Amino acid sequence: MDIFVAIIVFIIIFFTIERGLNKLLGVKRVHLRDTEGSKAHTWSRFIIVILLFCFIPLMVQLDTLSLIWFWIIYLSLSIGSQAILEWKYIQSKQYVTTIALWIFGVGSLFWIRYYFGG
Repeated sequence: MDIFVAIIVFIIIFFTIERGLNKLLGVKRVHLRDTEGSKAHTWSRFIIVILLFCFIPLMVQLDTLSLIWFWIIYLSLSIGSQAILEWKYIQSKQYVTTIALWIFGVGSLFWIRYYFGG
């Protein structure tokens, strides 16, 4: 039951950080699909998802710490590519918010590992 409460708290904190940083930086959220980088964004997501599916059979055999590292690498690739494309194609500081949320996500995974994983 504690994990569900933690997930709800993380979701609330996540949206609070996103809205707060967007307001602080004066960023109006623009989707990459509405820019010139939509094709690059689609291809990068496609490649990352294919890589994810290639490693799913290995996930069954991994211990908890290895699984956390798997998700950290996946988040880093996914959100990192999104931040780079935002930096290149969107003329605002939206990529700063994306990087801050990535840091929060990775920190949350470590916290979950050490708080719930023993």
